[in-house]
Amino acid sequence: MSIQEVIFLLLVFIAVFMMLILVMSKFGFNPIRKRVVELSNNKNKDGDESELISSLVRVMDPISKLSLPSEGWDQSPLKIKFVNAGWRSPDAPKIYFIIKTLLTLLFAFIIYLVQDKSTQTNNASEALFIIILSAAIGYYLPNIVMSRVGAKRKQEIMETLPDATDLLIVCMEAGLSFDQALAKVASEIKIKSEVLCQELELVLMEVRSGFTRERALKNLALRTGVEEIDSLATMVIQSERFGTSIGDALRVHAETARSKRRQKAEETAAKIALKLLFPLIFCLLPAIFIVLLLPSMMQIKEALS
Repeated sequence: MSIQEVIFLLLVFIAVFMMLILVMSKFGFNPIRKRVVELSNNKNKDGDESELISSLVRVMDPISKLSLPSEGWDQSPLKIKFVNAGWRSPDAPKIYFIIKTLLTLLFAFIIYLVQDKSTQTNNASEALFIIILSAAIGYYLPNIVMSRVGAKRKQEIMETLPDATDLLIVCMEAGLSFDQALAKVASEIKIKSEVLCQELELVLMEVRSGFTRERALKNLALRTGVEEIDSLATMVIQSERFGTSIGDALRVHAETARSKRRQKAEETAAKIALKLLFPLIFCLLPAIFIVLLLPSMMQIKEALS
């Protein structure tokens, strides 16, 4: 093989190799580029959703004013329920009352149309009562949804709190300050509970913005509405005020929270037998009686006939 052929093959190899690298860089898996694309898509998606929600709120704002309280919203117990459910957007109250008003009118209108087409309900007072009842169901349905969302959020925080407290104790015993340990816990507990991570990050933001630690912890207890968080905040505040060890107080609190979680699980397990009693009585036992007694009853009927 001559030197010209070797050079030609080497140039072909280099050209093919560069082409493969170009194709792989263009169409191959690149985690950095994939992450950038996902972040840009999520940002565009969030921006489009926020613009859509804002335009919807502007259009439906007259409807929300039918139920939205004009005064005393900042001190309203309903605002605390919004915070406990995690609905902290400025447009959340307007959207909530828009849905509440629309459901009230829609349920009443649907029942009115159904009663108008059917001839079963001839009594006017009975028809009016059914319409009012359907409107009340539509009015209180968002309250039920908000209560369930808040209860689910509180349950998640309560189940994750003992692990977060243990991690906080380990970080403080390793030499970190309380704020540094709280930041570390917020970053690590995100794998298990996004809700508790967000709440701890809000505490850190309040402390960095100038709030005292006592005020930030009280705000945390108010936002979550969890009794264990309230007792934890009180314990940390008293430990700082009287100069006692925060680590020992956190260890006692973690053990108490874990005992409450175990007792709640045992209570839920003890209720299973009672909850299974009614499905067994009304669903399983009639089928068993039919299978066991029906052949004998048929034989008795044939013998008597």
